[in-house]
Amino acid sequence: MSKKTVILSCTFLLVSAELHAQTQTSGEVGVGVSSQGSAGGFDAYNQRYKPQANTWELGLFAGLLFPSSEHNIFAAREDIAQEPYADTAFEIGTRLGYFFLPYLGVEASAFAAPSEVESGRSAMLYGASGVVVGQLPTMSLTPFVLVGGGMLGGVSEPMGNDMDPAVVFGAGLKAPLSEHVALRLDVRDTMTQKFDAENGDQTHHPEILLGVTFFAGRSSAAEVPLAPPDSDRDGLSDAEDKCPRVAALTPDGCPEDSDGDGVLDPDDHCPREAGQEPDGCPDLDEDGDGVPLPCDKCPEEKGVAPDGCPIRDTDGDGFMDDVDKCPDQPETKNGYQAD
Repeated sequence: MSKKTVILSCTFLLVSAELHAQTQTSGEVGVGVSSQGSAGGFDAYNQRYKPQANTWELGLFAGLLFPSSEHNIFAAREDIAQEPYADTAFEIGTRLGYFFLPYLGVEASAFAAPSEVESGRSAMLYGASGVVVGQLPTMSLTPFVLVGGGMLGGVSEPMGNDMDPAVVFGAGLKAPLSEHVALRLDVRDTMTQKFDAENGDQTHHPEILLGVTFFAGRSSAAEVPLAPPDSDRDGLSDAEDKCPRVAALTPDGCPEDSDGDGVLDPDDHCPREAGQEPDGCPDLDEDGDGVPLPCDKCPEEKGVAPDGCPIRDTDGDGFMDDVDKCPDQPETKNGYQAD
């Protein structure tokens, strides 16, 4: 497993541990939760600290920068040659953001990262950026993406001082600990001009950042009442719903049986006709003769197609009507034309 993978895994484990601790205690400080619903846990936590409009965010962060060995950050002089920086640099920085909408804001940040160059001499990497941040405002645990631009620079004795334009993009997660404090995880990439390449060819400088964010301008959680639980999502809270596990658009929250056949409307394929289980539809061939209603003229007698009636012996002479040449006149038992 690579060093970068181990570092990223440890960072996610740290955030998960903090979030687990928060969700375990959130029930003790929850507000606006129905007594019949869950008084705490993850659902209550995820309702309590949703992003809001017109809020400021001030953050402090630390993390790891992985400078590209193909960077172009060195003074352009004949007596200076390009050297790779160390594979990993520890960075610290600060950020300031303003969210004018719950799902959209802008943010500026700056950082410094002590490092060294390949020859062993000390160096310093530094940078600044301005980005647009889009986030999912439907829950407290808030994923986000960002994109923008800035500068990435470096200073060292062998390479002098230089700063290159940069494109910055990334994604992350905010995990509030209270109304005013949250943990924040960023995974970013900063792209700058590639060394000894055509103008516009970019090289990558990934970052993994973990920080603390402080909110200003947020409404108190007590001012944002939580929606009462609605387990079946039919618009009636569990406290008002007589059937809280079955969705129904009725005054009491219970499904109806409009045709009174014992099969509730959500399961009844014929809700306006009394029928039978399991589909609630009437049996159209009660006599089982294969001729359904309304084609069956004798629905209570088993018959034959096409009318569903049995074959009869109208004149009672022992010859069924379908073979009796004289169905209305009984046969005279004299042996003459007995067919």
